[in-house]
Amino acid sequence: MRQLELESRAEVWVGRAESFGRAVAARGTFDLVVARGFGPPAVTAECAAPFLQVGGRLAVSDPPGGRPWPPGPLLELGLRPRGAAQGEASIMVLEQVAGCPERFPRRSPAKRPLF
Repeated sequence: MRQLELESRAEVWVGRAESFGRAVAARGTFDLVVARGFGPPAVTAECAAPFLQVGGRLAVSDPPGGRPWPPGPLLELGLRPRGAAQGEASIMVLEQVAGCPERFPRRSPAKRPLF
């Protein structure tokens, strides 16, 4: 981050997203969350949504052809799909349109994904 001169504007955390997402200081405070190779869409969305402030964006690297991001379950997390940029890979962009409910992220979202 120093090489890019981002240290005053970006943070890097090391640990489980499910744990950080339940930390009061981290909830609803970020404009942008970026995920690459994190996991299935349901797990990525559930782990990222608690970090975003309303109006914030989640940008997720998707494989070519994309994956399903169903609007109904995403709205449970306060997220709305905004579209995908296509190319050799795609980037799915979701917007936090409402605060993420306190019950998310669950301790093991991969065990019982929302979708």
